[in-house]
Amino acid sequence: MKRLVDSEINVSIRPERLNEYIGQKHVVENLSLAIAAAKKRN
Repeated sequence: MKRLVDSEINVSIRPERLNEYIGQKHVVENLSLAIAAAKKRN
């Protein structure tokens, strides 16, 4: 059986999208707003 390196494990459990975050709803909302504002500036 192949052993996973710590960095591979961290990548596999790290959320890739904001809607994958569990809890921290206010943090996700603030981050989403900041991302949307940054996209509009460019």
